[in-house]
Amino acid sequence: MRRFAPLLIALALFAAAAQAAAQQPPESRAAAEKTGDNKSAGGKRVPIAVEHAGDDPVGLKLAYVIKEMVNNSSLFVLTTKDEKKIVLTLTTKEEFSGRPKIASVYGLSWLYSAKDGSLRYYLGSVSGVVDVTGVEDAAQAILSKTSATADASAYLFE
Repeated sequence: MRRFAPLLIALALFAAAAQAAAQQPPESRAAAEKTGDNKSAGGKRVPIAVEHAGDDPVGLKLAYVIKEMVNNSSLFVLTTKDEKKIVLTLTTKEEFSGRPKIASVYGLSWLYSAKDGSLRYYLGSVSGVVDVTGVEDAAQAILSKTSATADASAYLFE
């Protein structure tokens, strides 16, 4: 029983914190979003460009959903301008050539671009498999990693 006491205490504290966060009024959450308290890279919206290579249906949908989520995000701004930005280079291919609408494999790299025509700096990469039902979840996971990458690379935007 003594071995489980610290675990039970930690679980109770976690439950209390989760309950307190859930009881926060929606107005204060909306106010935090409007004031920009949740922005990355030194308080600014991080410019993001999405480049996609591939013609498979699931990969095209993944690229589209990522662009839509970036466009609707309070942390990022979708851009094609010649400015400092993080470039997401997404390459997709159908998992099996006989089943193009089932799943795709993808490779994604995060690159920093100071301006168009200059050398891009590698920030990270990830690869995976996404099926047609998991496109939104995969896009959300990619944007979560993009936010972490932007926070770690905030000094590049100063």
